Amino acid sequence: PTNLLLNPDFTDSEKNWTGIEDPFKIHYDNEGKSGDISGGVRVMPVGGSITAGVGAEQDKTGYKYGLFKKYKDDGANVNFVGPSSLGNDFGKGSGHAGYSGWRIDQIDSNIESWMYNYGPQVILLMIGTNDILQDKSDNNLFAGAPDRMEALVDKVLAIDPDVQLYVATLTPLNNAG
Repeated sequence: PTNLLLNPDFTDSEKNWTGIEDPFKIHYDNEGKSGDISGGVRVMPVGGSITAGVGAEQDKTGYKYGLFKKYKDDGANVNFVGPSSLGNDFGKGSGHAGYSGWRIDQIDSNIESWMYNYGPQVILLMIGTNDILQDKSDNNLFAGAPDRMEALVDKVLAIDPDVQLYVATLTPLNNAG
């Protein structure tokens, strides 16, 4: 599907400070959409602790504030939406669906209600690291992660075929000790 944007063809100079392809390239065109919050594009960051902002030294917003600020500085009318605003102190339109320790299956269990309740037009999905970190020899979390991710992506696109879905690669881990 054209709305599933895995590794878009951006040049290295178009990557933002997180090293992830720049979600700022999201189209702002809101024509034909209903229920806009102040006319802005509804963006829902979804994922685990990185999305929640855990480990963000200064502002506890993780990548969300820098991205939100970049949108606003460029004059874009965006609203981050989602069931949580924990860790976000950058005002109205700073929601998200980031929960520390959550795995793909936990996001999958909630994504439908989030999409219906918040109506995102854009979803930034960064999930899977906890499937690796919580893997044990008997729970198949790591081996089953690709199938769960595929099912989650299929579910999102079945719920709203027009949503722009950006799927991030896994964050590198440094758990050698």
